[in-house]
This record gives sequence, C-alpha cells and structure tokens, in this order.
Amino acid sequence: MRERLRHLGYHSTLHYLEAMCDLVAARDLRSSPHPNPGLLSAEWIRRLAAVSPKHGTNAGDNQRRSASARAAHDNAPDNSRPSVCARSRRRASKGVPFTTGLLIGIGETREDRVDTLLAIRDLHKRYGHIPGSDYPEFRVKAGIPMQNWPEPARGDMLRTSRSRAFSCQG
Repeated sequence: MRERLRHLGYHSTLHYLEAMCDLVAARDLRSSPHPNPGLLSAEWIRRLAAVSPKHGTNAGDNQRRSASARAAHDNAPDNSRPSVCARSRRRASKGVPFTTGLLIGIGETREDRVDTLLAIRDLHKRYGHIPGSDYPEFRVKAGIPMQNWPEPARGDMLRTSRSRAFSCQG
C-alpha cells in the first residue's frame, strides 16, 4: 500500500485522506467529508479539520477486552491501547467536532459499556463538540477471526440504546 500511495504522490495514508477530503469538499457533492482515520496527533486533527467539518474517532478505550487475541481489535494498535485512545480523544476535544461511539458485542462487559457512555457524556459536557454517536452491534461474517463469536443479545442492544440517550445530553 505504501508503494501505491507513493506512486500516487502521497507520503502516507493520512496525506491521501487529507487530499480526498479536500477533493470532496471542493466538488460540493452534497455531502461533507467525514474521515474516521483512527488515532491522530494534534497536527493531523488540525489538518483534517481544515478539510472536513468533523471527523470520527473510536470510544473503544473502555473496551479493554476487545483487544484480546482473535477479538475485534486484535492487531489494531489504534484500538488496543486504552491510554492512547483516551489521549487522542482529548486532543480532538480542542474545538474540533467529532462523532464517536461504541461497538457492542465484541467482548466488552456491561460495565465497559457504561464506562464508555459516561466517558462520551463527560467529554461532551466539557467541550460540547460531539454532534453524534453510533452504537452498532457486532455482526458475524464468514471468514473473519470472530466468525464463531456470539452476536449481542437483543436485550443488550435495547439496554444500551436506551442508556445512550444520556451520553451526549445534559
């Protein structure tokens, strides 16, 4: 991939993402770019904010179990280091709107979900910069490492969707 990016004239995936966001914004495609690149430095948060009105970031720092072997975020360094995820979200909090969320059913406990929802609420209360959040459920697909993992129960989804109402409101 790095070779392909260099061939296209970009130094990194983030440079390519920045250029594509700029292109979408310039073409007025009736849709704003909404990158979700993972953990970012303060510099990249500022750079992407210049070409997109908001970006997405993961709230998975409270989902510690999801980084275990053969789990959803195995081999995903952006999602497997809780302190790094939290630091990136705090950097994003400095005046840049971002969406966030919680993937349900990837090995997190009920306490993990509550902690994540409270963290989202607290960030929004402090900075007022979370225009939206997603709470999708994990779905099994053939050929993925978690293909034999149980999908979340309907009750878990309902309980989380009801409790998420407080996450970005007073």
